[in-house]
Amino acid sequence: NYRQIAILFSFKKILEKLVYDQLIFYLEKHNILFQYQFGFRKGHFTEHAILETIENLK
Repeated sequence: NYRQIAILFSFKKILEKLVYDQLIFYLEKHNILFQYQFGFRKGHFTEHAILETIENLK
């Protein structure tokens, strides 16, 4: 019977999302993340990282 496994998987995904959201909120609120941390952050894109690198090389 795979029903229990499917329920556990769904519960795990929901719990993971809740923990992730709370962790990101805390890190951004307390300004813990490095200014140039572009991964997994809203409003920080790969293009910004590339432009920042190019500006630093000039």
